[in-house]
Amino acid sequence: MKNFFALLFITVLFSSCDDGDLTQVSFDFDTSDAQACATGTSDFFIYKIQDQRALIIQLPEKSFENKITADQPSAPLTLAISSAEVRLLYREYSGDVTSNTMCSTVPVSSPIVTQEREATDGTITITTTALKSAADANGATQITGYLHTLTFKNLVFELGDEGTQINEAFTQVTYQTDAEAFTPFSGLTGLKSCANDTSFLFKYLDKQALILDLNDADASFLFSGAAGPKVRLISADNKLTRVIFNATSSSLTDAYFCTIPTPTTPAIEELFTAENGIADQSGIIEVTSLPSTNGFKHTIVLKNIRLAKGSLKVDMGAEYIFGEFETMN
Repeated sequence: MKNFFALLFITVLFSSCDDGDLTQVSFDFDTSDAQACATGTSDFFIYKIQDQRALIIQLPEKSFENKITADQPSAPLTLAISSAEVRLLYREYSGDVTSNTMCSTVPVSSPIVTQEREATDGTITITTTALKSAADANGATQITGYLHTLTFKNLVFELGDEGTQINEAFTQVTYQTDAEAFTPFSGLTGLKSCANDTSFLFKYLDKQALILDLNDADASFLFSGAAGPKVRLISADNKLTRVIFNATSSSLTDAYFCTIPTPTTPAIEELFTAENGIADQSGIIEVTSLPSTNGFKHTIVLKNIRLAKGSLKVDMGAEYIFGEFETMN
């Protein structure tokens, strides 16, 4: 952990072995979210700073999964503080601390660490909740991020000649991660199908896809030559899913959606499923059909659709234009 041990080196180089005036560890930090250094690497850690003090929490970055705790089959993630993967340190510096102090690749010359305490025992429990945007003018909402709340219990700090400080609990620390924003699919009006099958329509861009899977009878009704608007509801037989893949844009092709059984690569990262509709209220699939040169062009509008992933709920808005699909005579 390059950044971390660079700071530790400065501590050894510039700090006296004398404990000085520091006899207790103070956890009086502001209420802002913790920040991170070295994201995406094995050197990852989070920290809080205030004036000349810092609280440093080293733990695996995978501890902050974007999955809310309420939907997990097991209890909230609990980590034991040890000298290996999970560490908790409190430091005092010779001057005010900034993010550059904490995350600089090259060790900064000032401020320097004047005192340090490391927890020798205790636990960190992480509880994750989702952050959701306010509805826009169309009534659509988004998951904007995930808030991870760290709760510390039974912390033990060795204070040298001053003995041991035990904190049964102290102020929580919060750390926020970004959510994968839903792709609006702007300009993607043309829907795709497999062998011109109107019961399975989809569109995709980059890592995301939106899929409408209809039963055959409802597909025949919706994509008939009648002008409409023709209406069916989201149900167990008429499913709408929004998929976020663990993939690059080049990984998704038409073949992925048309292959049976569905390929395991790219892997699905998040899956949102539309809730069943209520007549004249929600979950409405509306199709309007007009004659075209070779047959009929059908415009599909989704009304008051609510997508769910476990207890997470997001709305697609009062009207969402799914796209257009042409059937041939």
